[in-house]
Amino acid sequence: GDRDFSFGGRDLYNNVGRYLAGRGIPTAVISYPFPSVPGGAAIDWRAQARDVASAMAFVSREQSAWGSRGIVGMGHSAGSHLSLHAALNPAFAEALGGARVCGLVPASGAALNLTAPGAFVGDTYDFFSSRFAPDRVTRDEPPATPAEWQRDISVVPYLDAETPPMLILLGTGESAGLQRQAELLDEARLAAGAPGAFVSVPA
Repeated sequence: GDRDFSFGGRDLYNNVGRYLAGRGIPTAVISYPFPSVPGGAAIDWRAQARDVASAMAFVSREQSAWGSRGIVGMGHSAGSHLSLHAALNPAFAEALGGARVCGLVPASGAALNLTAPGAFVGDTYDFFSSRFAPDRVTRDEPPATPAEWQRDISVVPYLDAETPPMLILLGTGESAGLQRQAELLDEARLAAGAPGAFVSVPA
């Protein structure tokens, strides 16, 4: 959740902002609360999504001064999950404040659909349940009937024909779990008749 995060001496998120802004695309790079896990309280992802929606509302109010007519929500990993919820989930409409979201760019998205058969690859059920399940349940295999927390955090139920155009990005070197989540999101987009594209980037 920290826009100033760097890895190996490289600035990851602010660098995206500089790249886009340097090419004439007004860009806001935001931070949101990101508690340390596992071991503490479950992540309050709803509070995070409200923060992201509020940031979108702020940008929407400011954008007329930039010559913009709408905003594109772009996120990486957990940021993909939160930006999609902020833009599409009616629970965050008040925080979104009527912002016109005209596009979405989820990159390496996580927790996009945790209810579909085959949604979990490898040990990813434990990965998500240790962060989102109220009882912090751990198990090797997901339950036959998805738990309430699995339904709550999944984004795909909110996709429909009115969903803004979506560019789903994924690296070929991503984990099997992230690749499966991207596939499930694109399958839902196509089934809903929403415009967009799936782009798999080498490495």
